[in-house]
Amino acid sequence: MFGLCHSSQTLHSVSVTLSILADGGQFTCTAVYAPTEHSEKQGFLEEISLLAPADSHPWIIFDDFNW
Repeated sequence: MFGLCHSSQTLHSVSVTLSILADGGQFTCTAVYAPTEHSEKQGFLEEISLLAPADSHPWIIFDDFNW
């Protein structure tokens, strides 16, 4: 079972940080939808880089990168 620790949303992503109730471990999942316009790619990458968890718990990014 999992517990919700935190959630956030940006222009191109939704993230949730979950705790594992059995041992207290945490992980973050981020779903992204990248822009299709090439001119918006750099801003998207900068946005995503700011989402990395501050501590070292596991993080997975998935979904549609539109490359």
